Amino acid sequence: MKVEKLLQYIINTFDGVATKNAYGETTFFYNPGSKLPSGSYFCTIKEQDGPNDKSSNLNREGFYRLSFKPSPSTYKKFFGDKPKRPIKGKHIESDFNLSDENVWMPHAVYAWMGWTMVINPSSQKIKEIWPYIEEAYAQAKKNFEKKTDKT
Repeated sequence: MKVEKLLQYIINTFDGVATKNAYGETTFFYNPGSKLPSGSYFCTIKEQDGPNDKSSNLNREGFYRLSFKPSPSTYKKFFGDKPKRPIKGKHIESDFNLSDENVWMPHAVYAWMGWTMVINPSSQKIKEIWPYIEEAYAQAKKNFEKKTDKT
């Protein structure tokens, strides 16, 4: 799926979504009414490598990485225990090739927090993982509501 189509699909599908672009990455926040400075984020699309994140080899022409944090039970079901946090500038230890296309896998850097990723997902792969992106969105809504209940 082309990155522009996926960006628009996420924005059009989920209510209360705001975006922020920085360092070659679009971050999707749940933030209806802009009640919080950034809201609660649930998904990112990164289109280039960063200084501390080169393992996905995103500097290839037309490559991008979709990342999201499914529920802890979903993460465990598909990937087992979360790995150790990598040292700055490195990636997790993994049996996955962290630059493979169209493979849902633990996030190269943030898997220790339960994040996952897919590089250049096909339309079929998006359909397969969509319920887990919805989990990430639902958790972002919960987190947002907790934060705004305190304000």
